[in-house]
Amino acid sequence: MPWRGAAVIATWIIWPPLFFGLYWLASVMLATGRRCSIEGCDAPEGLLGFLWIAAMLGPPIYLRVRWVRRRRSRGSLAA
Repeated sequence: MPWRGAAVIATWIIWPPLFFGLYWLASVMLATGRRCSIEGCDAPEGLLGFLWIAAMLGPPIYLRVRWVRRRRSRGSLAA
C-alpha cells in the first residue's frame, strides 16, 4: 500500500515535536523537574536521558524498519 511510505515520513515529521510537546506539558503540569519552564525543557541526564531519546526516536525508527522489511519481502516474492 503506497500510504505506508507517507505514514513513515509523517511519523518522522510529526512524532518528535509531538513527543517533546507532551513531555513539556507533563513536566509543567506535574512539576517533575526544575529544568522545565514555559520556555521549554531540557532532556533528562543519564539512563533517563537515553530512555527519553529512545522514546522520541523509537516509533519513527520502528515504523521505518518495518516498512523497509515489508518492501524487501514483497520485492523478493515478485522476483
